[in-house]
Amino acid sequence: MNAKETLKSYVVEGIVADLFAAEQTYALLKQIGQNANVINQANFGAFFGPLQWILSNDFFLSVARLFEKPSKKYPTRSIPSVLQLLESSSNELLVGQRIIVMRRLAAAGMNIESLAQMSDSAITSTIVQ
Repeated sequence: MNAKETLKSYVVEGIVADLFAAEQTYALLKQIGQNANVINQANFGAFFGPLQWILSNDFFLSVARLFEKPSKKYPTRSIPSVLQLLESSSNELLVGQRIIVMRRLAAAGMNIESLAQMSDSAITSTIVQ
């Protein structure tokens, strides 16, 4: 697998999937919490209590995976892993839509004048930093 495919895998199957799982479990937990009185009055607390526990665990694990340190023993698809991959493969990865990248960096408050004449690999390394 090349760097571009690996990056896509880390982002789509890792970060995006974990963000989606975290948002989904949070929304379910929020709904259960907002309806706790009705749930308990209907005698469904015994069902929803363990469900909240399971959802809480899934939420915290999803968030924790986002920040997991890269490992040599097994692949991690986390933000630090993506940053490490970007840094180590910056010469392989091309900035596909340079103007859009520059606009987003400017919107994030970065001074893009210094980036204008940089190579793609230098831009990638600067973004990682």
